[in-house]
Amino acid sequence: MKIGAMNNSSKDLCEQIEFIGEQGFDFLDLTIEPDLAYADNIDAKKINELLKKYNLKVVGHTPWNLPIASTFASVRDAAFVEFKKCLKVFKKLPVKYVNVHPVMSNDVGDPNLVIEYNVEFFKKIVAEAKKYKIKIMMENTKSLFNEIEIIGKILDEIPGLKLHWDVGHANLGNEGEAKTKLVFDKFKKKIAHLHFSDNNGSEDQHLPIGVGNINWPFVMKTLMDEKYNRTITLEIHAPDPSYLLISRDKIKFIIEQLKEENKNTKKK
Repeated sequence: MKIGAMNNSSKDLCEQIEFIGEQGFDFLDLTIEPDLAYADNIDAKKINELLKKYNLKVVGHTPWNLPIASTFASVRDAAFVEFKKCLKVFKKLPVKYVNVHPVMSNDVGDPNLVIEYNVEFFKKIVAEAKKYKIKIMMENTKSLFNEIEIIGKILDEIPGLKLHWDVGHANLGNEGEAKTKLVFDKFKKKIAHLHFSDNNGSEDQHLPIGVGNINWPFVMKTLMDEKYNRTITLEIHAPDPSYLLISRDKIKFIIEQLKEENKNTKKK
């Protein structure tokens, strides 16, 4: 498994890439959002230099609040324009997978219509990204788009769409580890990327690993049993960067513990 970190769009992007590289992470989860990481302000040449310097891979992440399900077609069209700006940046970088958030909309009351607008948008962006040999990943978010049945229907309806599974989001309602196991049982071949952060089950707090109530040994055992060997972003929102490093060490410690347990089980 490869462990990476995400930039904070309110801080200098290049300085953060240097920190991520110097701390030995495997990849950068590059979120392109206002204000300091807005698509129009990205220096792709400089980013490529830093990625090469630190031997970092990169995963793409688009703004979480693009109004892709607005009742106004013109607003949805504007969201597509903003997405294409992100895509033009990603095509200049070694990005193969890009995350997009399905969204609820305050101006659409009918949940079926919300799903319809999201599916419409994802179909457009999957086709657009294919031109650049980039694959789109849909992230489980909140409400409708954290329900396994709905996620499954959308994945079935859009060939080529991948799943980005956020374990923290899955825990809203205190079922993160159980839902994660179920998702791997159902959609293992579709899962392309993971986000890790902790919470207490009531809201998306982006806490360091071990601070909330998610059963991380269970989560990691699930990944190891399923032979998951792709990317995991630690999406820890803490002012002190040491909590990001502690979270990485915690995950690595759990992995080593599980490996040791497996060895002891085989000896018996």
